[in-house]
Amino acid sequence: MTLYIWIWRFLTLQIVSSCRKLINATAAEQLPKVLRENQVTDVFLDLDETLLMPDTPFIFGLPGTDSFIEQLDPCLRAAMPELAARMEASYNAAALQLVDSTFPEIIAEMRRNMRVVALTSRRAGEVQNTAIIDFLAAAGVQLSKGAGNNTAIGGIIFAQGQEVNKGSIIKDALRNPVSEISKAALVDNTLGKLEAA
Repeated sequence: MTLYIWIWRFLTLQIVSSCRKLINATAAEQLPKVLRENQVTDVFLDLDETLLMPDTPFIFGLPGTDSFIEQLDPCLRAAMPELAARMEASYNAAALQLVDSTFPEIIAEMRRNMRVVALTSRRAGEVQNTAIIDFLAAAGVQLSKGAGNNTAIGGIIFAQGQEVNKGSIIKDALRNPVSEISKAALVDNTLGKLEAA
């Protein structure tokens, strides 16, 4: 598992792009230390394939699945629409699991020093959202309250689609910062979403 972290420094609500940096964490237990060392005040965690994932072998965007799809011969590629529909159905029907079983403890440790909120590309009102929140609550995940939708597990910001820039959402979420100088981090498994932010 690789988690990518973009860190921004916000000075009185103006983003300073030159202060942006990418950090690669190969294990979830590194997160509290890395974020503390970088004096992060606000952490935004992606949900899907970062905090939790379905227990299914094929997930679009993961290296193994992408490699499998790239190697399909032309005959099998013709069946891709059907295969994609089945993969999506399997993804939505599969039991959920934490990407790292120690995430509840890791998040609790981070919350002692910073605000921790979920920021997902999902749309508010998706059928699976309730199951995700219920699963995370049962697993013991507790996020900070006060940003986004306050749920049974704390604050979740729904970005309302894959095409939305998470950096803009983070900037808006910091309109009422804890201090005059805020340092925000986005933790996501998708490098492309971080680069776009």
